[in-house]
Parts: sequence; C-alpha cells; structure tokens
Amino acid sequence: TEMKRFLKRSIKANKQEIIGHVAHIDHYGNLLTNIPKRDFDILSKDKKFTVGIGKEHITEINNSPVDVDAGDCFVLFNHMGMLEVGIKNGHAAQLLGLQFDSPIWIKFEE
Repeated sequence: TEMKRFLKRSIKANKQEIIGHVAHIDHYGNLLTNIPKRDFDILSKDKKFTVGIGKEHITEINNSPVDVDAGDCFVLFNHMGMLEVGIKNGHAAQLLGLQFDSPIWIKFEE
C-alpha cells in the first residue's frame, strides 16, 4: 500500500532535529508520520524539544488524546510506535493545513 511504501521513506535525523513527513491521514483527519519512537527516544534523552506541525509548535508528547482539551492539538506515539498528530474532536489535516507528504519536524535543545 501507499502508506507502507511511504513509511519506508527515510527520515533525516541528527542531534539537533528529526525531519519526517505525513505518511497517511486517517478518516478522523489525524496525521500519521514516518517518525519512529525509537529514533525520538535515542535523540531526546531528557532534552527539551519542539514538534513543528505547520504553524503549530508543540513541546510535549501526550499519552493519549484524553490528555488534551477539545480543539487542542495532541502529539503521541501510536500503537505502531510512530508519531501521530491530531486535534481532539477536529480534523487535524484540514485545521493545520497539512496533507500527505507535508513535513513534520522535531528540534532538540542542547
């Protein structure tokens, strides 16, 4: 499938940042990325970080969408261990103006 092929697309990662892309948009409008938790865990190591999603900048990873209020953006690692972005009770792709292949980045503070 298109998603599986796209998830194989490599991310760019170094000590300062990870740059990945939207690999799939589900029927809720959530953005599934090709950024694996494994890479995030290795690079984040207690550093502060910022996740850049369109014009939104998020500074924490949620455990689940219940962590945020309706209309707020959540960022989590899904059951496949991949970074996922959504808006609680909203269509993230439309509200954030992102689509398949849009870039998503994580910058780490030294």
